[in-house]
Amino acid sequence: MKLFITSLLLIVATISSDVSASLNSGDAKSLSSYFHWSVELSILDEESVYSKTQAEQILKKFFKEHPVVKYESVHVGNAKDGSAFEIGNLVTKGATYRTYFLLKGNGSEQEIHQFRIEDE
Repeated sequence: MKLFITSLLLIVATISSDVSASLNSGDAKSLSSYFHWSVELSILDEESVYSKTQAEQILKKFFKEHPVVKYESVHVGNAKDGSAFEIGNLVTKGATYRTYFLLKGNGSEQEIHQFRIEDE
């Protein structure tokens, strides 16, 4: 059991690092590769459940309108049910936004089920 938990934490850390890199470069395609086939996406005041492809297009538009300067992870946490989350700051040319994403899954199959970009 201890080995499983350690492996799960390593997988979450790797995904979190990859997602952080995608956010840092404003790469919607790379970021969306970690999305579940159906993802709850909230960008500023618009929130809905989208397909992975739709979510990628929405993020691509956001990153085009708000060029990313840098992304900083603020807090990473996990729950007993195996889910994990990360809160961060997305600094763009015009503003700084608070980000949040929730990872869920079984073992190595961790995917983003919820992704948010909110005014800070």
